[in-house]
Amino acid sequence: SEPIIIARGVEKWYGQFQALKGVDMEVQKGEVIVIFGPSGSGKSTFIRCLNHLEDHQKGQIIIDGIELINSMRNIEKIRMETGMVFQSFNLFPHLTVLQNITLAPIQVRKWSTEKAQNKARELLTRVGIPEQCDKYPGQLSGGQQQRVAIARALAKLPTGRP
Repeated sequence: SEPIIIARGVEKWYGQFQALKGVDMEVQKGEVIVIFGPSGSGKSTFIRCLNHLEDHQKGQIIIDGIELINSMRNIEKIRMETGMVFQSFNLFPHLTVLQNITLAPIQVRKWSTEKAQNKARELLTRVGIPEQCDKYPGQLSGGQQQRVAIARALAKLPTGRP
């Protein structure tokens, strides 16, 4: 079967500094992978390139058959089907846990509030913190915030399944 993610010869520079040097990778549908390495080795930069939060200057990135080029149409399609948990979580401090998780399904997927909240509660149970749904990020520990960020990424349903 066709890989869900293909990276061929991906390169990224910040001025004179080359952060990514010819990265090649294929990920099959349903496969779970880990990207690891020392601090500063380009892990986050590569993942940010996959979501087009960073531009790559050379090489090719294809996600679910969509080539990542500087076309907003392609970028929007890819972002609708991918989720990312940032190192700093990037939760909205003025929104409750439930609101943080339901924002994208309601705004992007056009789900009803009820459907989005049911999915959010299911995901909070899955990550082990269902009782935190009405709290704000500042009221949670770092580990709890990370779980909310994971639930939020999963709530986008990258596979498109309800």
